[in-house]
Amino acid sequence: MRLRSTSLFLSAGLGFVLALSSADGAIVAGNLTITQNDIGNSAAGVSGAFGYAQGGITYAGGNRGDYAIRFGGTSAAAELSGGIMIVSIAENGRSNEGPMIPGATPEDDLPAIGPGRGYATASIQPSGGGYASATFIGPTAISSGAKAGDEWNVNQAVGYFKYTEFIGGWLNNAGNNDPITSFRSSYSGLTAGSGATNTGGWTVYDGTANAGVYNVNLTGFNAPGSGLPATSQNGILLVVGGKNEANHASSRANEDGTFNIIVRSSDSGNTENDPAAFVYIPTGQEGVVAMGRVDGAANVTAGSGIATVTKGTTGKWLISTTGYDPTNSVLLISAEGDVGTNNGDNIYSYAYDPETQRWVVEGRDLQTLTADPTLQNIGTEPAFSFALISNQVPEPSTALLGALAGLGLLVRRRRQG
Repeated sequence: MRLRSTSLFLSAGLGFVLALSSADGAIVAGNLTITQNDIGNSAAGVSGAFGYAQGGITYAGGNRGDYAIRFGGTSAAAELSGGIMIVSIAENGRSNEGPMIPGATPEDDLPAIGPGRGYATASIQPSGGGYASATFIGPTAISSGAKAGDEWNVNQAVGYFKYTEFIGGWLNNAGNNDPITSFRSSYSGLTAGSGATNTGGWTVYDGTANAGVYNVNLTGFNAPGSGLPATSQNGILLVVGGKNEANHASSRANEDGTFNIIVRSSDSGNTENDPAAFVYIPTGQEGVVAMGRVDGAANVTAGSGIATVTKGTTGKWLISTTGYDPTNSVLLISAEGDVGTNNGDNIYSYAYDPETQRWVVEGRDLQTLTADPTLQNIGTEPAFSFALISNQVPEPSTALLGALAGLGLLVRRRRQG
């Protein structure tokens, strides 16, 4: 195996420190394009293919809004028990307009889908003993053939984080809206429980006073990727819904070093006591080009890597970095919520703009069931967290090296055969 490492240390300016190193298979990830062949809910109705992919990720089949993913492991079951899958929506709204399937009738619950964009949210679900994603739209102005809570075909970014290298887990409960008391799978040593108080000292605590809000205390663990305590100051928490249902999850970084996970219905925006999944990514993590927690004004905390995050027009943020785009990297994002007055139920997605060479992140506020979510500015409230993943390290250009030298920056390059 050939390992190539490049480290850039910024003495001033962007406020990021980059420790870019890469080894094959450090993180399994890819950009999944979903093609809708018809509006139906059969395997023939969709096709999936990964563009950029690393670590052996493959599309294993699916139907409308449900896509099984494999990660190069010995079996689907081994993948589920050995790591956690995180999914992000990689389209800023999508039209799935299409005619009724020949031979179908309106009574088949598959009427023609009318014009308009649906804005989707992502969850994970079990499938064939392993992982699959589940994508649904929330409120929508599409007048026919689609409604809030429907499954929705959409492109997505997928990451898989092995528990040998990352702290994470998939929270579970015994039944619909029951307390969170266990994990489907998790990093060793994590516990979950519920009650009026955290009498069990659980890592993940589901307090009965607040439905759909779970406190995640990882401060007693050191992140494998950094060796530092897994606190909100030292890293970010990427989250995703954990049930085949129109839910979405967000995280909150608390001052005491813990996090909250909040699960909401993607149609009403109300909190629900349903499963979720998470992974903790420490600053300076190997295989992560850039990462951070972004607020409404594009300020970044718990960040590392070299990237530029700027505030765009209403409800939009722009992420760019030299040498990376969807052909050689995967961007994962998840919402930050439960802080302030604006961002509680907002949903987030992104799309890459090749003309400006930037990822455009959109944050939308849920409306009534028959209105599209609207782009919203949120002041300086927390917006989203992101991690740009790649095991590719582009060669720095002569011009870049000269510019860095001129700024007094140290450039270290290391090669090992």
